[in-house]
Amino acid sequence: MVSGETLTEIEESLAQARQTVAHVRQQLDDQAQNIRVPTGAPPRRAPDTSNLTPIEKIKLGLQQHD
Repeated sequence: MVSGETLTEIEESLAQARQTVAHVRQQLDDQAQNIRVPTGAPPRRAPDTSNLTPIEKIKLGLQQHD
C-alpha cells in the first residue's frame, strides 16, 4: 500500500510497493514454470458396450449416428 504525507515519502512508498509487486510476480512465474499441465485433451475412447444387450447396442449406434 502506498502512503505518505510528503512527495518524498510517497515516492519511497511507491518504490517499495513496486519492489513487492515485482517479487510477487517473480514467485508466481516460478510456480507457473514448475507446474506441468499436459497439452490437449486425453484421447477419446469408445464407450464400453460389453455389458449392453444387442438392442441397447443398436440404439446406441443409432444415437451416435445423428
